[in-house]
Amino acid sequence: MDRLRRIGLALALGTLVLCAAPGVRAGELVMLETRYCPECAKFKRDVAPGYPTSKAGRLLPLRSLDIDTDKMDVALTGPVVMTPTFVFVEHGIEIARFRGYPGPERFYRILNRVADRLIALGHPEPEDR
Repeated sequence: MDRLRRIGLALALGTLVLCAAPGVRAGELVMLETRYCPECAKFKRDVAPGYPTSKAGRLLPLRSLDIDTDKMDVALTGPVVMTPTFVFVEHGIEIARFRGYPGPERFYRILNRVADRLIALGHPEPEDR
């Protein structure tokens, strides 16, 4: 019963967030970061420039939120305990996350698996650019 209550609360919060946050998109990857995070800087150097043209990037656009200064417009399922934390968001609600930056190869391996799963679940496949 506690799980059902949490799901209901997350859906209610997500609805509020979606209505209140015009920048929220369906299906996006949000990187939660801080300005003093060295792994966030590595990610921005190694992955961010090419991410928009990748398979995962075309399916899940990337957006960054600084947890210290930006307004949180995503209904999270729990606290952010480290940065970067990558949150998969659907309609303003967190559906999954992974913590840390494992390097470009592993990052893309994880994201491509997620992209394949989303496509299998009916999300439109990204067009090749």
